[in-house]
Parts: sequence; structure tokens; C-alpha cells
Amino acid sequence: MAVSTGTGKVQLLSHKTWLECGTPIVPELISGQMQGGVVMGIGHALYEDLPRDATGPGNGQWGLSRYHVPRASEVAVWKSEGHVLPPLSRTDPPKGMAEVVMIPVVAACVHAIAAATGKRFYATPVTPEKIKEVM
Repeated sequence: MAVSTGTGKVQLLSHKTWLECGTPIVPELISGQMQGGVVMGIGHALYEDLPRDATGPGNGQWGLSRYHVPRASEVAVWKSEGHVLPPLSRTDPPKGMAEVVMIPVVAACVHAIAAATGKRFYATPVTPEKIKEVM
């Protein structure tokens, strides 16, 4: 991850993911969950935010024009690797994974920003405005 201390802009350069899900049943679904979970985590850490007051999404004025969902260029999709670890044994049952894949991604993103800036952030998303404010 690279952070411009002048603009606060964060650029994800690459990422790797490892997942242990037991004995896979449908490998394509595992790949999709892994990719989706990573993007959800990046979105939560860096982009996605909703006001919690009367100007928020309940006012009927919200759509993707106001809610920033990460784009492929923002999640280093062409510089990513996903690895599914082998089952722990021949009898290791399939395990659920769903959106749980995103949880460590949020922490990893926020920690990478702290490593790059020397400043800790305790609320997400960590926006360029928040980064500029502490620099």
C-alpha cells in the first residue's frame, strides 16, 4: 500500500490472500467468495461510508453516484493472489466462509496505512481527508 502524505490518497499496490475452508465442494464459489471478501474489506476500510443522520441513505437520494463501491483499479485486481490451503485431513469437512473473509482485510488495510504514515486510525473508512488531517 502506498499513501501520499500530501493528498492523503491511498493506493493498494498488491495483495495476497490465504483461505482455509476444509474440503472444497465448488472451487469456483470459493474463489468468488475470496475475491468478494477482499473487495468488501478494502471498501469498508477505505471507501464505503453512509451518514447516520437525515442526509443518509434513508432519504431516498442515495445510489452508487453517492456511495463509493471500490472499482477494480482501486483493489489491485490485476496484482492479487488468492490461495486456498489444502484440507487439514482427508476427512476435513467443508467449512463456511462467506463474508468472514473480509474481517482481516479491514485490519490489514488500516494497519498498512498506520505503517505508512506513523498515525493510527480507529474508525473506518480511512479517507484521504482523515489522513491529511493528521499529517
